[in-house]
Amino acid sequence: MSDSRRNCSEKLRPHDSILPVERTVKTFSTFEAAEQADREFYKSLTGNERLKLLLELINHAPEQRLERVSRITKLPRR
Repeated sequence: MSDSRRNCSEKLRPHDSILPVERTVKTFSTFEAAEQADREFYKSLTGNERLKLLLELINHAPEQRLERVSRITKLPRR
């Protein structure tokens, strides 16, 4: 199957992404500047794009998340 086409009869799994991810890196001097850039990015999206992001977050398969692990380790006294 090519990356740009899918067979119509093949169903998408909830965690499949239809569009390719564009990876970019931006650096900010303050947390406030980073948060402002995030707000402006989400404001620039259409309602359907925001809804698609929300549905991808909701439908993310739990088995693909990292398992929470905690352990207590007794250290020797010095």
